[in-house]
Amino acid sequence: MISDSGELGGDLGPYYGPFMQKLGDLSSQYELEKAALEQSMLRSLHEAQAGASQTIIDQKASARHYMNIVHEFYERLRGMVMDGLQCRRDAEKRFASRLLEITKAEHDHIISELRSEDKKKIAFAKSENERRLDNCRVAIKVDLAGMLLQQRSALDRIKNEEIQALHKGWENEKLQHSLKIKDLMEEIKTHERKITEERVERTCAIRDLTEELEASKAEFEKLNSAHKRLRANEREMREDYQALTIEFDALKDEMHASEEEFSSQITALKQIIFQKEQQVSSLEQSFSEKCEEFDQTQAQTAEKEELLSSLTTQVSTLVADKKQLEQDVSDLEHDFGVLSRMLDAEKAERRAETKQVQLSLHEQQEAIAEQRAELARLQEAAEGARDRLEAREGEAARLEEERDRAAASLRHLREEVTVWLLDEICMRFDKPVDFDFDGVTPIEDSDAEHIRYTEHRDLYYLIRVLAMDGFEYRGSEARNEVSRMTFLAGLADQARSTPRSAPAPA
Repeated sequence: MISDSGELGGDLGPYYGPFMQKLGDLSSQYELEKAALEQSMLRSLHEAQAGASQTIIDQKASARHYMNIVHEFYERLRGMVMDGLQCRRDAEKRFASRLLEITKAEHDHIISELRSEDKKKIAFAKSENERRLDNCRVAIKVDLAGMLLQQRSALDRIKNEEIQALHKGWENEKLQHSLKIKDLMEEIKTHERKITEERVERTCAIRDLTEELEASKAEFEKLNSAHKRLRANEREMREDYQALTIEFDALKDEMHASEEEFSSQITALKQIIFQKEQQVSSLEQSFSEKCEEFDQTQAQTAEKEELLSSLTTQVSTLVADKKQLEQDVSDLEHDFGVLSRMLDAEKAERRAETKQVQLSLHEQQEAIAEQRAELARLQEAAEGARDRLEAREGEAARLEEERDRAAASLRHLREEVTVWLLDEICMRFDKPVDFDFDGVTPIEDSDAEHIRYTEHRDLYYLIRVLAMDGFEYRGSEARNEVSRMTFLAGLADQARSTPRSAPAPA
């Protein structure tokens, strides 16, 4: 209460002191919590550094290089954090001191204003009351009674009207709220159904993509092995074709050499036969000459016999000549038999040589026919090998196209998995995520390198895990990483299916 002298009734010390004490306790408690928070931040940074160092050492990479990088990063980050904390601490101290000053000044101002206002009101009320008491003491009593009755009736009427209006408004609002709640519940149910359907579709899509990735990988392995086999078969076919070509050239050269040799032999045999024919013709000519001589001798013998018959007197003289002639005839007959035998032997020898030449010629012709048949067979084998080689090349081209399609499918699947990993990593680091699926994800330049590194590492783990099975996967560190990624993928799907609200003010 305020006294008539213009002073506040009572001492403000008991109220002002606890108020300032509470402010001081609040400030000290805030300082303690802030110090504890700083200690926890430094401890978490130290633990993160130790964990990163242990991870780098366990990966058996260039640990010294990574340790230096991590240490420099930690020192720089620690300096930045300490500077920021110190600046915040100074600002908070200034804020606290300023708050205390403003509170004290406001308190003093309010007290002074209240004192001046109370003084004015007291002076006005005192003068007015004195005037009214002096002029209208009796009238005030009558008017006061009438006013009280009117005010009471007016207040009752206003009270009833306001109660009715409030009741009616409350009923209307209740009905509107019930309708709105009903609509909202229907919208929530519809949205929940949509979320469930989208979640199931996302899960099925992820499962299908995983199966497609595994199938594409298996198909790629099969195509790669088939391509390798085709390459090996192609090399073997090329080597066989080259060997057949070399053998064909050798056989062709040998055939040409055999034909030349055979033609030379035939020419030599023809020359020998021609010489033998010349010898036979010369022998026949000599035999004809001997026959003519024998005919002449017979004619002479006839003449001599005629002379002998006519000249019987000369028989004694011609006996010796006759014997001599008989001896000559016998010699000529012997010579004719010898020449006949020689001619028969020469003819038999010539027939044998001709038959031998014909046999050798027939054998050479058969050998040439066999070589030509072998050459035709080799040509057919070469054509078949060429056809098979072309078929293998077509199959290799088809497998190349299938491998390219599988690689394109794998690349597309990897891009989709990369987008999913990028969203998951952005959620992990509390960064904005492309919930609208428009391909726009605002990322600061300071965070892009770290996010990209984490994205490539998670993608490497995912592909490595899809290629592993058995105890190698169960006992690897990548299993925990993929389990964490699967859990965070579920959170990402849940966050995408939940409608976004307006951001809370900082």
